[in-house]
Amino acid sequence: MAKNIIRSGAKSTPEVRHERDGLFVFIETKNVLIPYAAILYVEAQGSYCRIHLRDKKVVKVTKRMSLVEECLPPSHFVRVHYSFIVSLFDITEVAGSTLYLGEKYLPIGRVYRERLIDNLNIL
Repeated sequence: MAKNIIRSGAKSTPEVRHERDGLFVFIETKNVLIPYAAILYVEAQGSYCRIHLRDKKVVKVTKRMSLVEECLPPSHFVRVHYSFIVSLFDITEVAGSTLYLGEKYLPIGRVYRERLIDNLNIL
């Protein structure tokens, strides 16, 4: 979710002006809207990220993980590792330091474990 600064007089306050159901990603020669519901997880690889989609497509973006994390709504996504952000709606199992997105498994970093547990609906 992009944050815009709205200036009124000498004060400036961050305010979200418009929230979409997805984010625009530059692919080849155009910006394409990727719905949040289509994103399974995001993987950091150096100074760029790979967005893994439900349909098994992978979109490479030349942005750092911290910027991608800011653009994703925390109600839908959680960072679980230095290199991974996952969709909360697709986690099927959490076992020790591993989480499963169906057949795909990803590590859970010690620093991120508590935040993940807080975002899960555990009985």
